[in-house]
Amino acid sequence: MIEYRFATESDVENIVEAIYDIWLNQEDGSVSDAIEVSEGFAYYYRNFPDYIDHKIVLAIDKGSDKIVGLAGYLEHPLAELPGVKAAQLNPVGVRKEYRRQGIAGKCSEFLCKYLTDNGYSFLLVCGVPYLYPQIGFHSVFSFTKAEFSLPLNVEESDGVVLKKADMDTIGNILTIYQNANKGNLFALKRSEVWLERKFSFKKYKIKEFAPQVPLGAVDVDRVWFVVYDNSYIGYFMLNHADSNEVNMEEFFVTDESMVANVINEVQKQFATKKVSLHHCAVGSSVYETADKYGQVFSFRSDLFMRILDTRKLLFGMRHVLEKRIGKAIGDTDLNRIVEILDGLSEAQKTGLLAGKCLFADLKDEVAMDISEAEASMMEKLFPKHSPYLPEPDMN
Repeated sequence: MIEYRFATESDVENIVEAIYDIWLNQEDGSVSDAIEVSEGFAYYYRNFPDYIDHKIVLAIDKGSDKIVGLAGYLEHPLAELPGVKAAQLNPVGVRKEYRRQGIAGKCSEFLCKYLTDNGYSFLLVCGVPYLYPQIGFHSVFSFTKAEFSLPLNVEESDGVVLKKADMDTIGNILTIYQNANKGNLFALKRSEVWLERKFSFKKYKIKEFAPQVPLGAVDVDRVWFVVYDNSYIGYFMLNHADSNEVNMEEFFVTDESMVANVINEVQKQFATKKVSLHHCAVGSSVYETADKYGQVFSFRSDLFMRILDTRKLLFGMRHVLEKRIGKAIGDTDLNRIVEILDGLSEAQKTGLLAGKCLFADLKDEVAMDISEAEASMMEKLFPKHSPYLPEPDMN
């Protein structure tokens, strides 16, 4: 018999062991990956109780009292929609010998009911497509990789300088991120707490066999700032750098016209032949620069979304909808919009809210009669666009 319940602090080490076993026994699992992932989560679970309390659902085999599956979530505060509660699914998995019994789905449903009951509007998760569509999530965008062969054929800008970050300057990362154009409603709102946990991991408990840098944290030595005219205008996080390629994990600039110049400066600084960026967001200035001067590749990782409460989401983004049509929207009209959206399939509704499709392509699928005026209003309220992807984050 399998029992489902929320974890407590006393479960932490058993959770870490379960995550290790789950990742070790993935199709492409390895000992190094299992250690990195399990100890990455352990960093947060051991040091920060707020990552445990009503955050992780456990599937327990009552016969052995062993954790056989789990699903957890993290808060995902939204920069542009402060009135909307959102969450990120992380981690989710089932031990090999218990798979294909619906355990991951039941963990997810347990979690989704709790989140819905507590006012959350939607869940996000990044990952491969073979699991999440089976547990109620719908793909909204695929991730891409940008590659640039150097040098780029652009006019140089004098005064662009790259500076390695240190603990005295790392706070600039928040200012840059907050000032950069993130381009979509679901972008994460980063905070001083995020900064502390992301870069100050060395003062917290990490077991000896764990990797030097826990999953989701970043060594300050990997962060470089872009300085222009004595102002911090950008940053990037290195995965690796050598004479063949500089690979970035993340890249933000407050002045979008500077992207190509920064990439040229990276070539000079690292004497490299190529610059690449994984998780290059569709619609971002980096993506557009790659489309113009380099190449964009898709890889097997998607952003998935699950709507939990359409009404709460729509009422929380009322100011955005009013801006789109240029007038106030009353409660009666907003409730009608919710009704129309809920007349679509979950996949269609998710795609429309994420900007993946147009209402004109879906209106024949709505399970109710709608007027031409309502159809026209829906098309204005939900335009198709290619936004920056929200960047789910370990902390």
